Amino acid sequence: TDEQRMKWVVDETEKHCRLAAVTNAVVEAAEKLHDNEYGDIVEKMKAAVLVGLNRDIGIDYFADPRTRLMSMLQQGKKPTGFRDLDFHLFGGIEPGGLNIVAANSGVGKSYFLLNVGMNFVQRGEFVVYLSLELSEEMLGQRLDSMMTGIESRDVLKNIDKVVDGLSLVHKNCGSGRMHFKYMPTGSTVRDVEAWLKEIITVY
Repeated sequence: TDEQRMKWVVDETEKHCRLAAVTNAVVEAAEKLHDNEYGDIVEKMKAAVLVGLNRDIGIDYFADPRTRLMSMLQQGKKPTGFRDLDFHLFGGIEPGGLNIVAANSGVGKSYFLLNVGMNFVQRGEFVVYLSLELSEEMLGQRLDSMMTGIESRDVLKNIDKVVDGLSLVHKNCGSGRMHFKYMPTGSTVRDVEAWLKEIITVY
């Protein structure tokens, strides 16, 4: 049928474009190796392998508004756990959306995000906290303080109390998890993507 022929043409075109991109990347990589330039070889190979046709043409606004709205209703939003904030966000954070928390240094952005993260965890969600600044240990110590009521400076002096307190918190979280990861300065979106794929395979 015409539809099958079109699908074949699209698939073959996509394969050809990907093969051409990979071939070009390999040739360019050989030249860079010869010149001792190793920096972006891996990045260019990754980009070449991901070459493909964009088959998502978007939404026809008037075609099926009921399905579109029902899909939004079923997807729902994820409340942050802060009533006033959720009110202004029309119910919470939209899955797949981007929310930016901005404030001056020392105001409490990391504490706020740890609170939001734990609210998700206590609802059984899997939360990852990627940091380009604070170490994993520092994030953990701040959350230890928040979860147990023990001052951050006293956490290491009260390890037994902290462990007991976190054990109780964990029991109330069900399947919820919190995972910290420090990523060094200079990390790219691809580094984050690679780490997320790795953590998904672990859990």
